[in-house]
Amino acid sequence: MTTMRSGIHRVELESGYVVGSVNAWLFEGDPFTLVDAGSLLPGAMQRLEAACAGIGRRLEEIEQIVLTHHHVDHVGLAASVAERSGAPVVALAQAATFLTDYDAQMARDFAFARVALELHGFGAEVAARAERELEAEARWAAAVRIDRSVAPGDVVEIGAGAFDVLHRPGHSETDTVFADARRGIVISGDHLMRDHASMPMFDRPIGVLADFAEEAARCARLLDYRRSLARSRGDLDGLVIPGHGDCFDAPRDVIDRHLAFQDLQAREALELFGRGETLTACALAERLWPRTALEWAFLSASTVLGLLGRLEAEEKLARVTLDDGRVGYRSR
Repeated sequence: MTTMRSGIHRVELESGYVVGSVNAWLFEGDPFTLVDAGSLLPGAMQRLEAACAGIGRRLEEIEQIVLTHHHVDHVGLAASVAERSGAPVVALAQAATFLTDYDAQMARDFAFARVALELHGFGAEVAARAERELEAEARWAAAVRIDRSVAPGDVVEIGAGAFDVLHRPGHSETDTVFADARRGIVISGDHLMRDHASMPMFDRPIGVLADFAEEAARCARLLDYRRSLARSRGDLDGLVIPGHGDCFDAPRDVIDRHLAFQDLQAREALELFGRGETLTACALAERLWPRTALEWAFLSASTVLGLLGRLEAEEKLARVTLDDGRVGYRSR
C-alpha cells in the first residue's frame, strides 16, 4: 500500500491483464470509501484486508464503495466487500444496468465479441478462442447490487471531499470521472493514465441485446474517447488518481501527449494501405503486429477498429462490404 496524499491510499492488486496491476483506493474520512475493487483473483481480498489494517481500519469498516466503470478488473471484489461491510455501492446508471445483471450481460458480451471478430476478418477459430478467453476472465468478477446510481452533475461524498460526477466514455461506455475541484483531486479510473492513453475497448454497447452484426460494424470507440479527452482537457486539473499506474499532476499535458500518440498511430495505420487496397481489420492488425495480432485478438481488434473508425470519419478510408460479408476498408 502507498499513501499518495494524506488520507488517500493506493492498494495495488493483480489485474490479470498485460497492464499488470490495477489500483484500488482507500479514502479516509466520512464516509470511509473504497474506490474500485480489483478482480476476484487469488490473494486480492487478503491484500485489501492488509491495506485496511495498515491504516488502522478493518475491511468491515468500509462505509461506501465507488466504481469508476464496469470492467471486471475494477469491480471483482465489490460484492464481497459490500456483503462483509454493509457498505452501499455507487456507480453510473449504465454500469448499474450491467453489474446487477452480470451473468446475462457477460454472455451477450461473449457473443458480440465473436460476431465482431469474425465480421472484421479474424476468422472463426480465432474468434472462438477469444470468446473462451473472455469467458474465463468473466469469472474474475460477480454481480453486485448498485445501491446508488449516479448521473453527470451529481455529487458524491468520498472520504473528506465532495466529487462531481463526470461521464467520459471511450475506454468503456461507463467511464466515470470524479472531480473535487476545491481540493484539486481527480479520480480518473481508466479514462486517463499517465504513461499511455487508454485503449478504447470494442465492447458491446450495454443497450444492444441481440442482432450484434450492425453494431459490430460500427467503429466509433476511439472517436468517443477523443471527444472525452478533449472535454477533460478543458475541465480537469490537479492530482489525478488513476485506475492503473502512478498518480500525476498536469493532466492537460498528459492528454496532449496521448492525443499526439493517437495521431501518430493513425498515420502509421494509413500508410499501410496500398493505393486502392482493401484490408480487413485483421489484415491491418497483422501488418502492424505480425507476431501478436492473432494471439491477443480482442486487444488487437479494439485498437485497430478504433483507428479505422477514426480514419473513416476523417474520409481517409472508406468502409466496404466484401463478397463474403466481412467488413473491409480501402484507401480513398
